[in-house]
Amino acid sequence: MDASRKKSMENNPSLSLEERLEPWLVQAEWVLLEIIGAILWVAGFVDLFTHRSEPPTILGLYSIPFAIFLVVYSLGFIFWYRLITDVHGVDRLKQWIGYVQKRGWLGLLMLLGFAGAIISMFLIPERWARFPLLEIALLILMGMTAGLVLFARVTPGERVQTWRRAAIGLLAVLALVEGTFQLLSFFGWLPYQTINGLYTFTGRVYQTAEGFGHGRANHYGWYYPEFRLADDTTRIILTGDSYLLGLQVKPEENMGVVLDDLINGGSTKDQPFEVMSLGMPDYGPTIYLSDILYPFTLTPLEPNEVVVLFHLANDFQTWSEPGGPLPFVELDENDWPLVVEADQPLRHDLWHTVIRGYETPNPVHVIQTHLFLANMLRDWLRTDFDFLVDVYPGYASTAGAGVGRPFGESDFMFARDGGARFDENIEIATKQILTFKAQLEADGVSMRLVTIPYFPAGFYAEAGSGAWSPEWQEYDLFAPDRALEKFAGENGIPFLSLGQAMQGRGLTAGQIQRLFFKEGTGRFTAEGHAFVAGLIFDCFYQPDGGATAGCSVD
Repeated sequence: MDASRKKSMENNPSLSLEERLEPWLVQAEWVLLEIIGAILWVAGFVDLFTHRSEPPTILGLYSIPFAIFLVVYSLGFIFWYRLITDVHGVDRLKQWIGYVQKRGWLGLLMLLGFAGAIISMFLIPERWARFPLLEIALLILMGMTAGLVLFARVTPGERVQTWRRAAIGLLAVLALVEGTFQLLSFFGWLPYQTINGLYTFTGRVYQTAEGFGHGRANHYGWYYPEFRLADDTTRIILTGDSYLLGLQVKPEENMGVVLDDLINGGSTKDQPFEVMSLGMPDYGPTIYLSDILYPFTLTPLEPNEVVVLFHLANDFQTWSEPGGPLPFVELDENDWPLVVEADQPLRHDLWHTVIRGYETPNPVHVIQTHLFLANMLRDWLRTDFDFLVDVYPGYASTAGAGVGRPFGESDFMFARDGGARFDENIEIATKQILTFKAQLEADGVSMRLVTIPYFPAGFYAEAGSGAWSPEWQEYDLFAPDRALEKFAGENGIPFLSLGQAMQGRGLTAGQIQRLFFKEGTGRFTAEGHAFVAGLIFDCFYQPDGGATAGCSVD
């Protein structure tokens, strides 16, 4: 339909409604795209308009830079109004698309800008998370625009430009590579680790660095099966670090699932108990024992009791200065543990990472966790740019373990004669436990404490298949264990030492070794998760639990 006829039909009042709408209806698919684009723009505006920025200088809501940005964004409505209401809007849209298609430099510049925006969404999700609607709206708008420029034929008979063919080919190659990665991961052959799905609604986790783990986080972002949260059930939460998290096994093999089955007697219905495992990466007790984080992570699940799993080599603060891989804790003037000021931003970022799964699901983040190519790019860029905070430190005190230093940075914690650093670390750890315990008691929640032992590689080589002693070389494997046991007894905390229980049950070094990956020095295997669940059940949830070696419930 030519422009003059469109104009006459638009201005002729004697025409019917159908005749007036004909200029739009004959190109309905284009008008629909315009309307969808306008709706997405409105969604982004709503997200910006309802956001409170700091400092709230204007209207008590917005900072001056944010208010300026909001005004500039609002001007975009003029564009969408003119595009949709003008009878020539579709023609103008096609002209703009054709203009870009004929100028390769402009099209490539546009695609690079879109790529930069998408990469920023993947690299700094904690920033974009403040504007979820805006993020989704812009992602769809960029996809629609790129699709139209690359694939639309606005000029009949015109050949596709070379730069468009090249861009389409590149996209096809990227899709092929991603498809290959997905296929390899299905069979467990992809030698890559991504745990970016943690704390993301149904996020994906895939790792082959230690054992093999491939699964999805639940609706709260935990690497664990879906919580039942049925009414009138006794809810038991396990909390701790990477040994509890269990990235090395399937979610259904986690000790929490096994313990749930044991307590409920194997029943699949009318289950009076529910066990939920809230394991975190190597963030340390500053995070998983945080009385400030507790209301955001545990309280919504309404627990009746919490079982803390404390690792004897990794969960003590064995580095000596602030500014390390994890928040550094000092005792204040009241002898209470506080994170030093310099490390509070790191702790704050780690807190927000953990509670992300409790927030409104963000489709962009969910999709990202399932794309290996996107995660590889993210990991590469995070390695090269130091200003980007890595919220998955993967740090452990035993990472530096080796000949002459069997416990890594935690060597002094296992010295037979103890010392000032030993006492200081015990005090910091126990004060953190007491702070957490006080928060639980305020909500009527009870607490139990379980210690996870660490056996160095040299121990397995020397212990053989017979009985063994915790006094090994110049070390005492149970030195920190006994200190925590004494603390638990003095404060009325039911206690279980997994190491003492292993020794009491007569496990040989070889049998213990099978419970851990990396020939006994890594995280729990599936067999290890099941074994630990059995010990916890025997100690805390059996009538004669106190008879278990290393168990104290009184």
